[in-house]
Order: sequence, then structure tokens, then C-alpha cells
Amino acid sequence: MHIDSAIYNDFHLYIDRISNNKNTFNIDNFKNVDYLKSLYSSYEPSITIHDYIDRIIKYIYKNDSNIDGLIVNAIVLLKRIMKFIIINNYNIHRLLAGVLMISQKVYDDIPHNNYTWAKLCGVKIKDINKIELDILQTIDYNIFIKYEEMITVIKSIKYL
Repeated sequence: MHIDSAIYNDFHLYIDRISNNKNTFNIDNFKNVDYLKSLYSSYEPSITIHDYIDRIIKYIYKNDSNIDGLIVNAIVLLKRIMKFIIINNYNIHRLLAGVLMISQKVYDDIPHNNYTWAKLCGVKIKDINKIELDILQTIDYNIFIKYEEMITVIKSIKYL
């Protein structure tokens, strides 16, 4: 998929960087997960995280005009929630689905509803609702992004 956005390409590199612990978790560890359980899948998704991101972005944005803002919002939310969770193969897909959904709701005037997001992300509607709620509660509903924070994120992902 081709998207004309340098930030989009940097986002993929950023995802690789933050998921460096992805192989340290296996299904046996799942029984010990209590916190943010909605973010964990009981199996490793067969779609790669990059194909998953591409699929979501391709559906959400028919053109490239608004993608940079969504990505910056998503990265800020990821940074906020990463203080509370270690990213691995069992949670990265759901985590990204949640932060991209929340970012789109914040960034776009007419966002897609949770039913559409559930279908797009391959989860049940009750799961996408719980993912959204868990992320928002964990970051204390802090979805406002200051200009300075946005500029810092843009600069930091440029130098990965």
C-alpha cells in the first residue's frame, strides 16, 4: 500500500522499535495477566502488525490528507499507555486498534463508530468497547495533546 506520508513510514519504524519485547511473551503467560486484559488476544494474530496497520489506515483514510495528525495522536497515546504495559505479540494489534480508534475520534470531525472499528480490526464489538475504555481509563482520559508535545513526537520519530 502506498501512502504519501513520511510520518506514516516513520510510524512503521516506531512500531518496530517499541515492540522489541514481542517475543518474550507466550500463551502460558496469559493466565498471569490481570491489568489491561482486554488488550491481550489469546493467540498471536496471523496478520503482521504492519499489514494490520495498513489495512486500518487504508480503510479509514481514502486519501492521505489527514493521516499525519492521526499518527501523531496515536503515537502520543501509545507513549502514555506504554508506561503501564509491555508490548508483545499478544497485545500490539489490539493496542494499536484502540489508539488508532481513539485518535481518529479525537482528530476527525466525523469518526467511524465502534461497530465499524470492531469489524475493521477483527474483534467483537464488546471487545473494542472494552479496549477503548481500558485505554482511556489507564491514561486517565488524557487525550489532549499540547502543541509542544506534538512537535516533540514528530521530531523524535524522524530520528529513529
